[in-house]
Amino acid sequence: MGELLSKVLSTTVGLAILTKEKAEELGKKIVDEAKLSSEDGKKVVDNIIQQSKETKDILNKYLSENFDKVISKMNLVRKEEVDELKKKIEELEQKLNK
Repeated sequence: MGELLSKVLSTTVGLAILTKEKAEELGKKIVDEAKLSSEDGKKVVDNIIQQSKETKDILNKYLSENFDKVISKMNLVRKEEVDELKKKIEELEQKLNK
């Protein structure tokens, strides 16, 4: 099961980082090997590019959602929290200096 998950993840990441040029190259290779028409070849390339975009979006959403959970479990603070504390410190320093 772990090996399958690893392969799926590798494929997903690979598809997500697939550039348009590489997708077209992959599509051309598929077209040549399968002896598809240029119209079918274009559909294959368009499909690969669309899947790549969708996979990037899904992966970005997943990483964003889980990154916050990981940070929280590690007891790390986010930049916004540090900035907020800096602002409060500055306000307190100003009050002390008056």
